[in-house]
Amino acid sequence: MQQYVLEFYSKGQCSPCVATSFALQVVEWPLNVSLVNCKLEVLGEDFFRSAGVRQTPTLVLKRVNDEGQQIEIKRLVGRASADDISRLLESA
Repeated sequence: MQQYVLEFYSKGQCSPCVATSFALQVVEWPLNVSLVNCKLEVLGEDFFRSAGVRQTPTLVLKRVNDEGQQIEIKRLVGRASADDISRLLESA
């Protein structure tokens, strides 16, 4: 089964980030998708820039290939509802 990673880029005190975080908690997750939380306060602005993240929240869905490399499939920028996230996960 193909494996996927959903990266959630967020920062504290960000209302859209908090709303998206709650939405992530109610989504039904496919077994082949892992969630990775990337916090600005922990990883820093340089890390976010290197990932191409210019706004929080940002969700990035990546496929993991046979060599373990992660290839971006889709990106969702801004506040996301549970329905938005479910549609994003349909790509997995």
